Amino acid sequence: MKQVLFCCVLAVTLYWSNAKPAETSPKDAVIGVLEVLKKISEKSLECKAEYKISDELFNKIQNSEKVDSPEAKQYMHCFLLKMGIQKANGEFDAEAVSQIMRSGKPLTKEELNCLKPKGTPEESAYEFYKCFN
Repeated sequence: MKQVLFCCVLAVTLYWSNAKPAETSPKDAVIGVLEVLKKISEKSLECKAEYKISDELFNKIQNSEKVDSPEAKQYMHCFLLKMGIQKANGEFDAEAVSQIMRSGKPLTKEELNCLKPKGTPEESAYEFYKCFN
């Protein structure tokens, strides 16, 4: 359930952060949110296929269960990378995290601590996932 809520918040935030208010009708807003949700779904499935993630593991990740496996960490890094939240070297884009996770509001001290790289890019992605779920 948290994953669905996260995806919805992510979609709305991404859409509105790029929308021009004077040009956006309610119908266009709904279409825009649906397009962002489609992008989230596509990137998620691309990473699932790229790292040969089993349906069982994928469902656990989607349900915000704590899964500590190399495959899960690779998937999480892939997804965060494709969404522009994490860079290839493991660093996080604080502005992107603020826009996507907090609708542009400043991140708390605890959230900023979640953005500190921890080991490999995959380890950092996993720690980010645990921190924000």
